Amino acid sequence: APPRPGPRPMSAPALLSGRAARTRVWAPALLAALALTLAVGIAGQLMLRAGLAYSVPILTESTRSGAAAVGQAVAGQFARAQALGIPLAQLPEVEPYLARIVREAPQVRALALVDGEGRILAATAPDATGERFAIGGGAALVVEAASPLFDDAMQRLSVALWLAALLAGGIG
Repeated sequence: APPRPGPRPMSAPALLSGRAARTRVWAPALLAALALTLAVGIAGQLMLRAGLAYSVPILTESTRSGAAAVGQAVAGQFARAQALGIPLAQLPEVEPYLARIVREAPQVRALALVDGEGRILAATAPDATGERFAIGGGAALVVEAASPLFDDAMQRLSVALWLAALLAGGIG
């Protein structure tokens, strides 16, 4: 009689059956995905902070310069009106004009037209503070520069980096 073959080797699926075997396979994979997620997230946040540390002074100066240019131009327009004999308090539609400038100039957060006695004639925000540009007769245009960090955009970027990290961990 022919010899009987020995026990057949077990296939990989047969070896991996059972809860303990599945845990042995999936636990290291989940830990690796978690480690990758944390590494990508932390690296992204560190790169964002390093980029901000480098760019904040440049953004601050650029924003301040842009706001100053807007302030000089607008103050010059009010000075011309005064030179023509038009009292600042009698200029029509000043608040909508200032609001349009604030909407169109991202480096400006708020504008206020102040008379020679310090009274606010028109403003886009009740508490506008910032650099003053002389108009004449003690009147001034107050220009509040916008935040150079564009805080909302930075918040969204930070959230996007963490989401990318989660995605990288899930794929990895």
